[in-house]
Amino acid sequence: MGLWIAENSHTRTATIGGTALLDDLKATTEVDAVVKEGASHLKRDKNGLVLIPQPSDDPRDPLNWPVWKRELCYINILFATALVGAIGPLIAPGFVTIAAEFNVPVNKVAATNAALVLAIGCVMFFQSAIAIKYGRRPVYLWGAVFLLVGSIWSAAKPDLNNLLASRIIQGMGMAPTESIATATIGDLYFVHQRGMRIAIWGLSLLGGINLGPLINGFVISNPDLGWKYCFWIITPFFAISLIGMILLLPETMYDRPNALKTDVGHGAKEAAAFEKAEHELVEKSSEHQMEDVEASPAAHYLPAKTVWQEMKPWSGYVHKESLLRIFIRPFPLLLSPAVLWGFLTYGIASLLLVLVSAISSLVFSRTYGFTAKQTGLVSLSPLIASILMSLVAGYIADALAKFCARRNGGVFEPEMRLFLMIPYAILVILGYAGWAVSYRNKSPWIAPVMCYALINGGQKFLSTASVTYILDVHREQTSEAQAIINFLKNLISYFIGVKINGWVISVGIENMFYILAGISAGIALTTIVMYRYGKICRWWVQEHNQLFLIK
Repeated sequence: MGLWIAENSHTRTATIGGTALLDDLKATTEVDAVVKEGASHLKRDKNGLVLIPQPSDDPRDPLNWPVWKRELCYINILFATALVGAIGPLIAPGFVTIAAEFNVPVNKVAATNAALVLAIGCVMFFQSAIAIKYGRRPVYLWGAVFLLVGSIWSAAKPDLNNLLASRIIQGMGMAPTESIATATIGDLYFVHQRGMRIAIWGLSLLGGINLGPLINGFVISNPDLGWKYCFWIITPFFAISLIGMILLLPETMYDRPNALKTDVGHGAKEAAAFEKAEHELVEKSSEHQMEDVEASPAAHYLPAKTVWQEMKPWSGYVHKESLLRIFIRPFPLLLSPAVLWGFLTYGIASLLLVLVSAISSLVFSRTYGFTAKQTGLVSLSPLIASILMSLVAGYIADALAKFCARRNGGVFEPEMRLFLMIPYAILVILGYAGWAVSYRNKSPWIAPVMCYALINGGQKFLSTASVTYILDVHREQTSEAQAIINFLKNLISYFIGVKINGWVISVGIENMFYILAGISAGIALTTIVMYRYGKICRWWVQEHNQLFLIK
């Protein structure tokens, strides 16, 4: 429609998933008459923004829940995500210490982390399919139980074999949060609210990753505590997370009428027609003219669930598709340009952070002589940068959606999120290249610490852009898209964890940073193609929906 987003004859006449009327009241250019048809009947927020998707009149619709209820759900997800981020690298600062305790090579201890990552990947598709078939709540509860049990196991049986087995259990518990958290955010919030929510969710994940080593460096270095106390300390938090999910995280899956799905290819005209039919049904019901009710497309809604009904482990939700079909749905999504781009950006960039984490341990221990405690403190810098940049990225993501839509005839396009990749490219490339130069010049330790902050801060812009873009483009396949991206990411991460030390030694630390800078530049450049042709790609996926097992 505009802003250099390419179109063809099909995208100009069809309603494309992800494209939706957002702000026609403050549009700076003329609103397309076809797009605007029926807009006057759409539900809006207090500022006049069109709600995407359109909420129904059903009290069980999560978009109709009170704000405090949705926020409590979101806080539970953030807390669980932070714990998932922390449990992964929980004992990483003490690999050398643990290896000495068991009299084994460091790589054998590091293999316990690699097993955890592999477990996440292996269980990813299974739990994602269960979440789609039977709802998100049972899978969240299952994951919370596995994390609690795995943490107690690691702490109570402090030997290498039990550590390996318990880390696998923890990996199985981590998978739900990694793949369905973003889909749950999509269940709870409208398009113009998702950017900040996704950014803060990403912060909670990265915050846990950075804060875990910071705290556990002190725990592992304390002769009165040791590495097993890292698990004892986090165990009560897993118990709190489980209790919070039981009490405050009801089922968010909801069968929204197709006409109201204005974020997946249904236009304002359809939504307005549905609203009109629904209001007519209410009027007829009030007049006791029940003989005409069945002829209306609107449905009778049940009363809101009681607290006790919402606390059941399973809400009774069952998706109409077979479990087998749902299980295989993630694989065809790799043919979706948006998902493929998501893996090339979010997936690969996350893998680079794994490399940086391993390299930083070598740099600060060998070059600067840092102890495990001091190496843990290094994580404070990227943590602070992540907090600041998450808030900035989240604000910009939602502001961009409204700003660009107003300059596009009031119409929102998911590609508008991709401008966030500009600050990503600047910050991350400067961080990697700067670290290489500081290593070559043997600069004071503050230089690599600041570069570490730039890399993590820049990553927040990428993760916000990538995750929100996939959520906007593949709203109803978000779980499957995240599952396939995380599966590939974790599979590659497993092999990286096994080979990383050898790679760094053979290539050299300085050259490795230059390679990472080059890869980051390549990631950023792919965004230009995605921005330009993203809408045509969305039309192609929509036209070949059977290829992607989309109904």
